[in-house]
Amino acid sequence: MQLEDLIESLDLSPFDTREAALALAARCAAADKPQALKARHLAAKALGRRDTVASKQEYQRLLPALRRHQLWHEYLAALDECGGHAMVQGNVNEAIHQWSACLEEAIVLQNGFFAVQALVGIGKAFWVLNDFESAHHYHCLALEFALPLQDKDSLAGAYLCLITDMLATERYTVAGIALRLAHRSVHACKNRHWQAEYLLSRGRVYLEQGQLELAEADLTLALRQSKALSFSWLASQAEFQLFNYCSRQDPLAAAQHLANAEALAQEINATSLLERFAYDSYRQYKAQGNSREALKYYRIYLQYYEQSHGTAQPPRLAQATARRLQRLENRIELAQRKHENALLCQTLRQQNTQLDTLSKAALSDPLTGLANRRHLEQQLDRLDQQGQLPMALLIVDIDYFKQVNDAYGHAIGDLVLQRMASVLQFACRNNELIARYGGEEFYILLPQVLFVDARQIAERLCAMVEKHDWENIAKGLKTTVSIGLVSNTEHWLPCRTLALEADAALYEAKAAGRNCVRWRAL
Repeated sequence: MQLEDLIESLDLSPFDTREAALALAARCAAADKPQALKARHLAAKALGRRDTVASKQEYQRLLPALRRHQLWHEYLAALDECGGHAMVQGNVNEAIHQWSACLEEAIVLQNGFFAVQALVGIGKAFWVLNDFESAHHYHCLALEFALPLQDKDSLAGAYLCLITDMLATERYTVAGIALRLAHRSVHACKNRHWQAEYLLSRGRVYLEQGQLELAEADLTLALRQSKALSFSWLASQAEFQLFNYCSRQDPLAAAQHLANAEALAQEINATSLLERFAYDSYRQYKAQGNSREALKYYRIYLQYYEQSHGTAQPPRLAQATARRLQRLENRIELAQRKHENALLCQTLRQQNTQLDTLSKAALSDPLTGLANRRHLEQQLDRLDQQGQLPMALLIVDIDYFKQVNDAYGHAIGDLVLQRMASVLQFACRNNELIARYGGEEFYILLPQVLFVDARQIAERLCAMVEKHDWENIAKGLKTTVSIGLVSNTEHWLPCRTLALEADAALYEAKAAGRNCVRWRAL
C-alpha cells in the first residue's frame, strides 16, 4: 500500500495503519530514506491515538532525521504532535516547549498552517493552566494568522479554540455566536476531528441554554464520531458532558458516562482531563447536595492534582518557558508585519490589475473590442495638443445596416459589426486608431499619413468590404461601406473640425450611391 493510501486510512483504522506504515518504512529504508522517514512519522502518529507516551518517544528519536533530510512538513507535524502528547500527559511546560519550537520553525519557513497549529496548541496549554486570558490571547493570534490563509482547517481550529475559551469562562451567548461564525469553515474543512469538536462545543452551549434534546443529539454524535476516529481525548469529554446531561434525570446513566469518561482519559494517560473531570464532578455533586459523592471526587481531584503538579503551589510556567514565549512574541509581531506587508503588496498588485482591466474596459467597445467613443475623444484631445501634421481621418459607415438587422435579426447584425471590425484592423495594420463611434459608424485616425496614402487606404478598404465573403455569416448577405475622408497637410485644424469635414464627405459618398469614398483635402 502506498503512503498516500495509508494517510487516508489513518482515521478509520489507526492500528492497521501503523502496522502497514512500519512495514513500508522497513521496505524503503535502504532505497528511499525520505519515504521511510515519512512512513515512520505516520506510524508514530497512529500510535499516538492510543499511547501518547510511546508515540512521543518515537517522535523524539525521529525528529533529528526528519530535520536532517529537510522533511519540513513532517518535522513541523511531529513537533505539533509532541506538543499535544505532552499536554495530554499534563506536562504543560514540555507542551509549550514543543509548540514554541514548531512556531519558530514555521515562522522561518513561512509556513502559515503550522504557525496556526502551534499558536492553537500554546493557547490550549494556558487553558490547562486555567489562564484563560492568555489562552484567548494566543488563540486570537492563531485566528489572525489563519484568516489571510483562507485555509478551512486552520480557521476551524482557531475558531474552535476561541469557543473553548469562551465556554471555560461561561460566556455561552458569545460562544454560540462564534459557533455560527465557525460553522462554514468547520464543515468545509477536511479535519474530521475539528468537526467532532464542533459538535461537542455546540452540545455544551445547548446544554447551558437548556435546549436538552439538541444538546443530547450533538453530544451523542460527537461521541460516536470521536470514537470512530479513535479520538479518545474528545470522546472522554463527550462522555463527561453526557454525564452532566444525565446527572439530574438519570443517575445510573450519568454514573456510567462518568466512568466511561474516566476510562477513556486513563487509556491515553490524560492526567489533565482526569483532574478536570474529578473537580467538575465534585462541583456537580456538591450542587446537587450529594455530599458523599462530592467528597469522593474532591479526594480524587486532590490525588490527580498531586500527581500532575507534585506541589501545593498551583501549576505555573517555568521561567525558561516564560522567557522563550516572550522572545516568541517579538518574532510573532515581526512575522505578522511581514505578512501584512506581503498581503498589502499583493492587494495593491491585484488592485492595479483590476484598475488596468477596468480602464481598458472603459475605453473599449464591448462588442467589437475596438476603441470606443470615449477613447477616440481622448485621442483627439491629445492630437490637438501635439498639433502634428499631416493628419487624416476616415469615417466608415456600413451601408443600409438597418436593413441587415430587419432582415436577419440583431444577432446577425452584431456578427456583421464584429466582422467589420476585423476587416478594418486587417486593412490598417500600422499605428492607426480604429474606433467604433456608435451604431454602424467607425472612425480611423491616420496621424502622419499624407492625403494620397490616406485615399489609397480608404479605396482599398472599401473594395475589401465589398469583396468579403459575408455569406458565411448568413446566406444572401452582402455588405458595403461608405467612407468620408479628410486630410490636413498645410496648417493644423482642431480634430473636431476635421471630424465635421469628414462627416460632410461621408454624406457626399452616400449621396453618390454609397459603396464609395469621398474626400476633402484641407
